[in-house]
Amino acid sequence: MTDAQAPNTSPQEVWDPEVESMPESAADWLLPGFIARRNMTLLTSMWKAGKTTLLAHLLARRVGGQPLFGLPVAPGKTVVISEEPRSLWAERCRQFQFGGQLCFFLQPFPHLPSAEEWRGLIGRVGQLRAEHGIDFLVVDSVTHFLRAETASSGVHDFIMPVRDLTGRGMAALFMHHPRRKGAGEGNAGRGHGAIHSEVDISIEMRHAGNNLESRARRFFCMSRHAVTPRHFDFELNADGADYSVRPAGDDDGFNEQWDVLRMVLEEAPQKLTRRDIFEDWPDDYPKPCLATLWLWLKSAVAAGLVRVEGTGMKSDPFRYWVSAAEARWRENPLYEVFEKQARELKLPFVSLRELNRRSAGGFGGDNEGSEPGSKNSRLWPPGAPVE
Repeated sequence: MTDAQAPNTSPQEVWDPEVESMPESAADWLLPGFIARRNMTLLTSMWKAGKTTLLAHLLARRVGGQPLFGLPVAPGKTVVISEEPRSLWAERCRQFQFGGQLCFFLQPFPHLPSAEEWRGLIGRVGQLRAEHGIDFLVVDSVTHFLRAETASSGVHDFIMPVRDLTGRGMAALFMHHPRRKGAGEGNAGRGHGAIHSEVDISIEMRHAGNNLESRARRFFCMSRHAVTPRHFDFELNADGADYSVRPAGDDDGFNEQWDVLRMVLEEAPQKLTRRDIFEDWPDDYPKPCLATLWLWLKSAVAAGLVRVEGTGMKSDPFRYWVSAAEARWRENPLYEVFEKQARELKLPFVSLRELNRRSAGGFGGDNEGSEPGSKNSRLWPPGAPVE
């Protein structure tokens, strides 16, 4: 083939009148608002929180186009690339009856795939699309197939081959895990933020109420499409056969920020007052006002997630802690001794804020190796009252 005959693979310019002349087209939805052909959707949630159960319901609805959440589901065939073994999917196949519409790549690699191996697998999905009319790709989960997740180049090595498929009319759904430390709405997914910016629809699934034993879930969505709801609440029915849509509630952001609140309490050197928590709030996350923090703490206590003591009086403020932190404090053999002494002598509680103030002013405390008043200043023993 001569140079004159070779296809032109260089980038082609296009001017705004040509762009403007293109006809408008609505999204081609598989599940309205959430999954569409020519689009990539990211679904982020804690492990074992119901992502794969929800996926199985969606795939079963695709056999005959039955609705999910009361929304129409487009029938069609799907490819699932899964980290899970054949035995787990065998159980789901027997339960849900996918009707021969589902093709699997189960644990396709014994290691994290290289960029070349991943492109090869996605190329095979493209062949299946041409051979069998498959229009939907699911990757469960991103963590097991994305190399160098903290680097934008790693994310793009993962995303770009899939984008080629969506450019040819397929829909893609990526199942993802959250950061190990809590994050606010819109950036819960672990790894480099490029994965959020590259997808068309980002969904974060959390519990829809304060009861973590509940089957209710809430979507928080960010999307290029106006039809995608910002919040969407639903609940798996008791028999596990279907979902019911719930009216969206107002939880003052507690569910979105619980992970951050828990992190502060788990890392605390002693029981914390509301002001202690406020001042110890990580700089990387939006800080609530004291009134909102009060509501979150009430919700956490009511749900049994946080313990509290005190009367709320100035001389006996409410102080909060979690069992994980207390278990750490009890590793100090003197902890129980000082706790008993405080109860018997009715010693006043001294907040972490006050201890840090005294430490910065040179009152007591062993601060060797740490800045005065820092989180790393030592308390001996943890949580002990200081006269």
